[in-house]
Amino acid sequence: NHDGSLIATGSKNKLRLAEVATGAILREVEHFDWVRAVAFSHDGSLIATGSDNKLRLVEAASGAVVHEVEHGDKVRVVAFNHDGS
Repeated sequence: NHDGSLIATGSKNKLRLAEVATGAILREVEHFDWVRAVAFSHDGSLIATGSDNKLRLVEAASGAVVHEVEHGDKVRVVAFNHDGS
């Protein structure tokens, strides 16, 4: 995230959010395929993930999927604009 306190990682069927200082896993969000891409929004409130032909937006605080977009192929890269959009 923006302040360097959290890290998001993708693996087989999961997004994991962990504390950098301790390595403690804070939450896991299930996916249906490999999570191939992750990115924090500029303010750290959202995490974008690319997996199983879908882009998902996940709330960092709760792990709730707040938006999902179908894609025609595997999503391998995700990014936010610096202005937060």
